[in-house]
Amino acid sequence: MLRTTAFAALIASPFPLALAPAALAHATLDVTEAAAGAYPRIAARLPHGCGGAPTDTVEVSLPPALAGARPMPKPGWTLTVEPTADGGKLLRWAGGALEDGHYEEFIFRGKLDAAAGAELPVPIRQRCGGAEVFWVEVAAPGQTPHDLQHPAPILRVATGAGHAGHGVQMAQALHGAHGGHGAGHSAQGATAGSATQGPITVSEAYARANPTPNGASAAYMTIETTGEEDRLIAAASPAAARVELHTHLLDDQGVARMREVEAIPLAPGAPAELRPGGLHVMLMGLAAPLEPGGEIAITLSFERAGDVTLTAPVRAVGAAMGHGAGHGAGHGTDHSGHAAPGN
Repeated sequence: MLRTTAFAALIASPFPLALAPAALAHATLDVTEAAAGAYPRIAARLPHGCGGAPTDTVEVSLPPALAGARPMPKPGWTLTVEPTADGGKLLRWAGGALEDGHYEEFIFRGKLDAAAGAELPVPIRQRCGGAEVFWVEVAAPGQTPHDLQHPAPILRVATGAGHAGHGVQMAQALHGAHGGHGAGHSAQGATAGSATQGPITVSEAYARANPTPNGASAAYMTIETTGEEDRLIAAASPAAARVELHTHLLDDQGVARMREVEAIPLAPGAPAELRPGGLHVMLMGLAAPLEPGGEIAITLSFERAGDVTLTAPVRAVGAAMGHGAGHGAGHGTDHSGHAAPGN
């Protein structure tokens, strides 16, 4: 068994530092870089078992910067989640049978709460009956990861906003940081206000104009899926410093007060309608005023389908969009401190 002091010096792990003999291929992450504040979908990839034996348990130790991540259940495996002493999270898939000659991914997704430039080890542990492989080693100063037999996968926090997952990266490339004045098309090559990627189709998207510097706006759209049930769990845009999913709820006085929601569910045959006075994407801290006729890039992050990026045209207050666009203004709407337009 191998031991490494480099790993112990750089990260507190719930794993004992025992390692099986070196294998031919390493455990890896399919995403190796994401921006601070992004919601990357990450798959821990295992290319083999333990010395010929099938893998029956997989443990992924998330650092505190990913403590809010959620794992995806896997058929035939029992999933458990435990907090760790360093403020992180331990994800465990157990009871399965991944044959030595097969390949598998164990998926999780969550907000990356770390400073740009950070390098975050994500240790992975395999159990195969009585055998085990610990991918936990971290290179010491002056050492390269290639010198390690069982390196822990590393997630790097990008130094620029253009790496917030594949979708935001494409959005930044299309629009830079010019808010409502970008030109071009959505990442999928669709017309402005629509996009299709995999089972997800977004249509009738637009953002409300707001001439106020550093103000707020809202984006509306219809979202459909032809695949399995899914959830919209986050959104991002280079046009705003902060983007959240919101809805309106009536209080005891009949005033519609805006509240953040954790996710917006999707099901085949049941489109999610984001409309004034209801669900919407809230854009706060605008990088520049949103003028009618402009466009902004928006990336929608789905729990299962991943990221979808589209270009949303900017429309003036009162410019109708489909059904329901004229509702919301002047009807007792309270935005709880956000400088957003009424609808």
